[in-house]
Amino acid sequence: MARAVGALRDVDVTGWIGLGYSAGGTALWRAVQQGAPLSHLFCVSSTRLRSEGPIAIPHRVFFGAEDPARPNDAWVRQVPKRATVFDGAAHDYYLDTASRAVRETERRILSDLSDPSTLPNHAK
Repeated sequence: MARAVGALRDVDVTGWIGLGYSAGGTALWRAVQQGAPLSHLFCVSSTRLRSEGPIAIPHRVFFGAEDPARPNDAWVRQVPKRATVFDGAAHDYYLDTASRAVRETERRILSDLSDPSTLPNHAK
């Protein structure tokens, strides 16, 4: 994980959007904590985020309510700026591309990216 975080942190990703699933989302989150200049970050079923603190860029996390490893409700309320927890969905809900949870994940990502309040200051 440390090697992946370091590599992500050191790549010129200015203005890029991060989308990470499971451990990939955690690696991107940590890279942002260490200065990776992503414009937005979306983490899907990144349960290891339960040990992470906040980040400053626009972001949203997604979890299935039936995922036993997801962060607890206090973390979901306090750490991420935006969070979505899908009732009846498991950790791997994203594998069923026809599911309501996947369609809603896609919709919310697109909505967040088109919301001017989530744009970095230099892009407004």
